[in-house]
Order: sequence, then C-alpha cells, then structure tokens
Amino acid sequence: MMKVTAITVLFMLLVSSTLAQRLKNASPDDMLTVVEKKAIGFDKLTSEEQENLRLILVDSYDRAYKAGHQKGVEDAIEYMQGKLISPSVIETQIEDDFEGWDGETVVKLLNGQIWEQTEYYYEYHYSFMPNVLIYKSGLSYKMRVDGIAKAVGVVRLK
Repeated sequence: MMKVTAITVLFMLLVSSTLAQRLKNASPDDMLTVVEKKAIGFDKLTSEEQENLRLILVDSYDRAYKAGHQKGVEDAIEYMQGKLISPSVIETQIEDDFEGWDGETVVKLLNGQIWEQTEYYYEYHYSFMPNVLIYKSGLSYKMRVDGIAKAVGVVRLK
C-alpha cells in the first residue's frame, strides 16, 4: 500500500508540472465562459487589457492549484507515515442490509457515521453489509457501494 501511495505522489507531481505549463499558455477563452466574458465586458477591453486579465487569471488559477496540490501532497505524505488514515476517502461497510438507492436512502456505516442520499438515483440491489467508498467530489461527497456501478451524492448526517 505504501508503494502505491508513493507512486501516486510522484504521479501528482508530474501531472502538476504538466498542468502548470498548459495553464501558462491558456487563453481567456480556455478560462472564461461566454457568460463570464459578457459579464465583464471582455470584448470591450483593449488587447493589452485582455492580456493583463489573462495574466491575472493564470496567476490566480496557478496559486489556487498549487495550494490544493500542496495540501494533497502533504496528506499523501502523512498517509504514508501512518499519521492520516485517509485524506479524503472513507472505506467501511454498511452496518446491516442494503437494499439499494431509492432517492432518500439513509445509510448507517460500521464506523458509526450516518449518510443520506442527496442525488436522485434509483436502483434496487440487496446486499448484506456491502463495502462502501465515500470520497469528496468537488464540494460534496459521493458514495460507491459494492454491487452498484454508479456513485451517488451523499451528505453526512452524523
């Protein structure tokens, strides 16, 4: 397991440098939606102002990406050192029977946590104490239950 995590850290560093290089060459078209460009009057800016805006966006994206990347690397290192169980992933089992997703499913886990389905999805699937994987997806969480192909949006109740 430690070998896999070390490889993951090295991969993250490689991807980081590749993304950073691509970001430096990005145009405002790559960074802004049509709605955002219209909202700021992008087409009314001079070419010099557009370039200044591009540089500001690149710098802002770069700083935010590096901060998030650094946190991920620190978490991975702590994980390898045994100081952190998992940076953003929970692996456990459902406490009892699981009968699939019904749109409002509440799931009790062996670790004592209780999670509720937030994303509408319906699939019947009976399983006794299936393994689950909960992971951060943007600002929310997803739960993948063994035997069900789709990860479903969830929120922690307890």
